[in-house]
Amino acid sequence: MERRIVHIHIASFYVAVVRASQPGLATYPVAVAAPGNIRRILLDVSSQASQAGVYKGMLLEAARRRCPDLVVLDPAPELYERARAAIVQEAGRVSPKVETAEPGHFFIDLTGTTRLWGVALDAADRLGSTG
Repeated sequence: MERRIVHIHIASFYVAVVRASQPGLATYPVAVAAPGNIRRILLDVSSQASQAGVYKGMLLEAARRRCPDLVVLDPAPELYERARAAIVQEAGRVSPKVETAEPGHFFIDLTGTTRLWGVALDAADRLGSTG
């Protein structure tokens, strides 16, 4: 039987999760920075921050020079874990075989589910439209 694996990638996962819980941040350049006082490194950035020349791995000090209105957030591991668990649970509706990789990457094995859900692309579309 041919394997059917769907990969879901949520870009800027940390920022996306925070914005889901704080919709008011949707239009602002946002970055999540590693904790610390000196030489904080950006762990994730929004598309608005990227457009201003800010990127993941950049020092916070340099990012603030490029984008003075950057909203900087501390990591929220509990929030990210709740989001990851909710996505895995939702994906579990279409397949019992769901794996996660790095933050924002989910792999769903749809092998053998064609009669139940249709072709893999249709099942993935159905999953994407439930959010």
